[in-house]
Amino acid sequence: MDTSNTIKYNNSEMFFHSVHHRDYQQLQALIFAIDEINSNPDILPNITLGYHVYDSCGNIIKVIKDVLQIISGHEKEAPNYVCMEHGKLAGFIGDKLSPTTLPMAQLLNVYGYTQISYGARDPLLSDKILYPNFFRTVQNYQAQHVAIAQLLRRFGWNWVGIITSDDDAGDQELLHLIKQFNNYGICTEFKVKVSQQLENHYDIPLEMRKSSTEVIVICDYGYISNYLLSATCVQELGYISDYHLSAICLPDLGFES
Repeated sequence: MDTSNTIKYNNSEMFFHSVHHRDYQQLQALIFAIDEINSNPDILPNITLGYHVYDSCGNIIKVIKDVLQIISGHEKEAPNYVCMEHGKLAGFIGDKLSPTTLPMAQLLNVYGYTQISYGARDPLLSDKILYPNFFRTVQNYQAQHVAIAQLLRRFGWNWVGIITSDDDAGDQELLHLIKQFNNYGICTEFKVKVSQQLENHYDIPLEMRKSSTEVIVICDYGYISNYLLSATCVQELGYISDYHLSAICLPDLGFES
């Protein structure tokens, strides 16, 4: 953060997303905390904190563009140039999701800026050789998988389905999750990979109708969970009076309940 206070909203249709209430609350909490620190001279004497706030919109291209723009201190990205008239850039907070946090960490490692994520759980980010300046306030998902496997065994749920994202991160998470399930004697009846655009979302109700399990583990960044709770999924799944489902969500802190 530097000493200028600006909030950027992108009005491009390419990156337009609705505002999530939880994200907005977190932004307001950040601004409030900075104002409280600046108003108390005993906390950081002779130092005034500032901030630039950009919405990555979950888009890798946009997050790289925003990072370069912040580093340059200008309306346009100017790699390797600093055009700030005042203030000193101290570091970056974010991003919330692993797919956008990873390229941020790769870029910021080149420039030596500190980065703190409040939601990214990819285990790769724990590699201090690759990402020496990266820190986070959450555990990686591997610890979460062990806890979920223990929870399933505790309730005697040893026959489950898994729905995950159709990307590299989803593949890695699926492999580790199945490994942990096998360690605890839990069998996987079906696995469904769903793209972020939900192009193959019909596979979800199809597999659920064929399956005998009543427990589904969901690993995603929010879009699968939101779809399962939508009226569209209910219509595609159909109403079955004696159908009961327990869904355990393992989101990358992107799920809006």
